[in-house]
Amino acid sequence: MPKDEHKQPFSLRDFCWVVFQHKTAIAVTFFAAVLAATVYSYLWPDTYEARAAILVKVGRENVSIPAVPPSAEQQVVASLGLRREDIRSEIELMNNQFLLEQVVKELGTDYLFGKPEKPKTSPPYVWRARFEKIKYELRQRLNSTKEIVLETLDRLALRKNLSEYQKAVLALRKRLSIEQIRNSDVIEIKFRWSEPSVAKKVVETLLAFYMEHHLQSHKTSGSYDFFHRQAEILEERLKDSEEKLKLLEQSHGIVSYEQQRESLLEQIDNFTAILKQTESEIAETRMKINGLSEQLSSLVTKITTGFDEIATKLRSDLLGQQNILKALEAKKQTMQNHINSYQTDLDKLSSYNLELKRLTRQVSLDEQNYKLYQRKLEEARISDVLDTERIVNVRVIDLPAASFKPVSPAKCVLIAVAAVTSLLVGIVLAFLCEYFDRSVKTAQDVAKHLGIPLIASIKRRRRAHLEEYEQIRSLITSSPLLSCPPPRLASGDAGAGESKKGGEIKVVMVSGPSGREGVSTIASNLAAVLARTAGAKVVLVDANIRTATRRLSLVPPQADRSGQQSRASPGLYELILDGVDINEAIKETTVKNLYLIAAGTKDSRQVGSNDNDPVRVFESPNLAPTLGKLKKKFDYVVLDTPAINKYSDATILSRYVDAVILVIDFGRTRREVAQIAQGKLVQNNAKVFAAVLNRRKYFIPNFIYKRL
Repeated sequence: MPKDEHKQPFSLRDFCWVVFQHKTAIAVTFFAAVLAATVYSYLWPDTYEARAAILVKVGRENVSIPAVPPSAEQQVVASLGLRREDIRSEIELMNNQFLLEQVVKELGTDYLFGKPEKPKTSPPYVWRARFEKIKYELRQRLNSTKEIVLETLDRLALRKNLSEYQKAVLALRKRLSIEQIRNSDVIEIKFRWSEPSVAKKVVETLLAFYMEHHLQSHKTSGSYDFFHRQAEILEERLKDSEEKLKLLEQSHGIVSYEQQRESLLEQIDNFTAILKQTESEIAETRMKINGLSEQLSSLVTKITTGFDEIATKLRSDLLGQQNILKALEAKKQTMQNHINSYQTDLDKLSSYNLELKRLTRQVSLDEQNYKLYQRKLEEARISDVLDTERIVNVRVIDLPAASFKPVSPAKCVLIAVAAVTSLLVGIVLAFLCEYFDRSVKTAQDVAKHLGIPLIASIKRRRRAHLEEYEQIRSLITSSPLLSCPPPRLASGDAGAGESKKGGEIKVVMVSGPSGREGVSTIASNLAAVLARTAGAKVVLVDANIRTATRRLSLVPPQADRSGQQSRASPGLYELILDGVDINEAIKETTVKNLYLIAAGTKDSRQVGSNDNDPVRVFESPNLAPTLGKLKKKFDYVVLDTPAINKYSDATILSRYVDAVILVIDFGRTRREVAQIAQGKLVQNNAKVFAAVLNRRKYFIPNFIYKRL
């Protein structure tokens, strides 16, 4: 079987099926969480919030000058605005441990941890005052319990013992919130406490200490003297750079660097052109000399009368060209010397220019640094005056004020969050339970783990009765059991196993894995369906001798009011062991074409107390002939048997039947238990025909199920 053959995509209907199946657990989780959140929101002490805001402006604190003058590329002359780091620095200054300790020392622990006043009952809201009084009493008891627990932990050394002062500092740090308002230069201070007046006083005291601490932190002592000394040093450095520049200009006597450079380049270009022309003339002269030399060589081999004059003329021309070549080479050397001389002068001029630019740049840099330190010298003087007058770049724009209503706990939000969270947790737990559930619940489970079809799925009812066959008739009539007409046996006495060889299904055993699956109800309904729908002659045999069922609704007309028809005598017990005539054991029922063979007259407790009695019935040599007679007399024989895993009766009886219908209890029969029962039947060569899922629950309401 392929691995994913029975897998189906998860749908909304599957989700609702899981949720409605575990609706009780989800509801309990939901209401428990909502109740806990409600109790918490009303019993937890109210918290008030005091708020203030300060504006951080661009001031002298936001511009700093390094001790070493920066280069011109790195220098920042002025600050154009606040940096993010400046705001963070102010926040860290305000959230300093030192300031919190100063606040606690100023206010005192008695003021911070003072007990709230007991509410008084006053008309016209007497009921509300009483409710507040009850809350006050409960809170006091909770606080007392908390103190006892903490004291116990301190004594057991499981918690560090802190003084009241240390507890106050930690409480202030925990409940103090200092943040920058987004896209602004405003810092917001929030402090939460159980008393609004205390919260407001804490913020006021904290701001007072912060303003003093801010002034001391940004104050630079001795800055004026430092900038004065640096300005004198930079003044001397500027004078030295200017003197070096002046000496350089005087030593070279160059009025204009650009004019001198253009003149040298022009001379180099002129001499380069003459040099190239001379090189061309030298090449041409050498070609002429080579031509004259070749002519002269050819005449020497032909010395005859009349050729002397021609040779003499050629020698004269050759000598003249050689003289011209020497003159041209001398000219070339002279031009090259002039070019080299002018190039040397140009290199010297470039070196001069580099030195001139360096000195000019140094003079400019020294001048900028000198002016910068002169300006900072004046700023330092002004800063000293501002520090004396206590003028800073921080201003309180929103004075401390406490809220009129508690900010926490937010009852509606807390209850809503608890409701949503508990609902999600309940759903997750439902899916976890469903994931780890090993019971059989669907037709896919039956097909995947047992490999047999599911022919019926019976809805769970408080009382099962015969009229339920209408519920399963449409499912069972489509099974292979009823796809062919009732089989006809050949004449003569046939054994119980002959129908197996012929492939005909006549003897059907109904059983369950571990008991209490509703096997008797399914067997009686199956027999009734076969009798009514197929029009076949059917006998229902109660083979559950150990605990014969008392729930069969197939009551014979002559049965008494006590309902003991399943133990009517004679039954299967007497039929097999005592040799009673088969016609005496067969009883008519209220259903047409349906007959019944009860378990027998022996008391089920007496029989069950002796384990050998039931085994003797099913291992008796009379069992096979008896089933053969029933097969001759009836079209179908339906056997109601005990649990397969609990007793060996059904396993022994499965050898003589044509098909076994396995009854699965919805949500109770585990997969492994059903597989064990199926394995026992397969070991006895029994044919497990199909399965019936009994007591199935439909968790999704019908009006919702139709819309999914």
